[in-house]
Amino acid sequence: MKNVTIALDDEVYELAAARAAEKNTSVSSLIASLIRQMEGKRSLSPEEFQRSLEREEELRKRVGYFSASENISRDELHDRSL
Repeated sequence: MKNVTIALDDEVYELAAARAAEKNTSVSSLIASLIRQMEGKRSLSPEEFQRSLEREEELRKRVGYFSASENISRDELHDRSL
């Protein structure tokens, strides 16, 4: 186990300490749990990944053709003369 020192302002520490007390745990354990939750949210199951790909494909079909080069220039957008 590694020891890590972090700096929290007083308000954040009080919130963390209160939440840890509610959960009958330490601030250190609370922070470790939050980090594990964040990591879990980054990983998609194969099914979720496939659904994301399918959703992306649906959205791309709805958008159709798009080319930024055919849009007006920045100066035209802001009604600037060159």
